[in-house]
Amino acid sequence: MRTKLGLTIAVAAAGCLAACSSTTGGTATTPRSVPDTTTTGPTRTSSSTAGGPLAKLDPCDMLTDAGKSQLGVSGAGQPDDLGSGRSCLWKVRGPEYTTSFRITLYDHAGIDDLPSDLNNKALPDIGGHKAVQTIGDGTKACSVSLAVTASTRAAVLIVAGADQTKACELAENTAAALAPQLPH
Repeated sequence: MRTKLGLTIAVAAAGCLAACSSTTGGTATTPRSVPDTTTTGPTRTSSSTAGGPLAKLDPCDMLTDAGKSQLGVSGAGQPDDLGSGRSCLWKVRGPEYTTSFRITLYDHAGIDDLPSDLNNKALPDIGGHKAVQTIGDGTKACSVSLAVTASTRAAVLIVAGADQTKACELAENTAAALAPQLPH
């Protein structure tokens, strides 16, 4: 499971980077279409069958308007499940590259379930939640995971073109905006 999760993060990050690094007009696509954030997608309910603390939360509702404004994100996120988590994706098109913001809720995997062979680094707690940063290996992606319980977590995955430093800065800021919405 650890290898599968690590591979899923790497593949998703690589897909976002490959699909979103061009400034050509139009809609970037990965193996499945990722709509522009200026369109409003349908609201979905949790697909989780678990009764855990994240089960009733929708990852597309996890950023407040103030949080979106602080991050430069607008519009509704698009449901985009990733591996064993329930995800939501926002994209911000810039003059040089597109930045992808993904929030994933894991109903059955805690922060200690992160694969040990990834580039994991403990961060100071964010919003009262244990935090771990994972830097993509060759993908320029950066992720921050927040512990909710021993068996659940929320994660933020950012790809900011080829700028990994910016991706990590945005990942920490997004995690800080997300943390108040998570149960303790």
